[in-house]
Amino acid sequence: MVKEVPKSIENLVALRKLHLVECSIQEIPGGLFCLTSLQELDLSLTKIKSIPASVKQAAQLSRLCLNGCKSLKSLPEFPSLLQCLEAEACMSLRTVSSSSTALAQGWEKYIFSRGLHEKHIFSNCRRLDENSRSNILGDAQLRIMRMATASSKFKEDKIEQPSYDSDDSYDDFDVSSNTDFLGFALSLVVGNAPWDMKIRCKYNFKTSNGESHEVKHPFCNLRRGTMGFESIDSHEVFVWWYSNVFEEVVEGAQIPTAFYKLVTEVNVDFIVGSFIGNKLLPVEKCGICLLYGKDADMIKQRAL
Repeated sequence: MVKEVPKSIENLVALRKLHLVECSIQEIPGGLFCLTSLQELDLSLTKIKSIPASVKQAAQLSRLCLNGCKSLKSLPEFPSLLQCLEAEACMSLRTVSSSSTALAQGWEKYIFSRGLHEKHIFSNCRRLDENSRSNILGDAQLRIMRMATASSKFKEDKIEQPSYDSDDSYDDFDVSSNTDFLGFALSLVVGNAPWDMKIRCKYNFKTSNGESHEVKHPFCNLRRGTMGFESIDSHEVFVWWYSNVFEEVVEGAQIPTAFYKLVTEVNVDFIVGSFIGNKLLPVEKCGICLLYGKDADMIKQRAL
């Protein structure tokens, strides 16, 4: 059983992946994050209490797993290109620093590619203080907007719509002039979310000529990380982004500009359940924000 990470590991300049799952290590040498090739680090189920601040220097680090690190108490600012962070069931975690400055400063370095997937999980971390919760959600807003603006470079036409937020499980809002729409940011609050929780969104678009178009997204599982920890009696917040709903409305149309201009109203219905047993779950709160490009600079400046 490995009990410590040798300092000599800093000499492995070509190291890309390092898995130390269930090792008895209590600390990580700061020099590890000076390895410019390091892309993936898994410290799940170890006894570490913190992550060195030097992690911000790990420019190529894209995946960091900290699931089940029950002694972990704090997390520092992370590098801007970290795509996957799993910190599930970190029972002692209280402090999570904001990475907003790094995200804003590294905005232009972010490159969108088809199939790109980002996730940051803090499930079952019950001791997080309010400031940390605010930092996590603030960083999520930046990451979503960054991905949305980067993905817009793949589109030849854009649309613009207003934003809306609701505490109801069913949302209804008007759509105005369409010029640079970037997609939907959605959020849910679910109590006692099971490990196999599934979410489906049903969109209904109404147009000025009286037509109605419905899009149903298949069930997806936002709940699980990789370790399979069970949820406990608490509420969990899920925030995610989806961009190409409109493209699905007009079958086969890559740029359905004509349809954009006709949309006057959108209804979104959330269905939450479990894969096993098909049990439906109540949605405590939900929210929708329609993202558009002109807000990107304002959000970046606010983060600096």
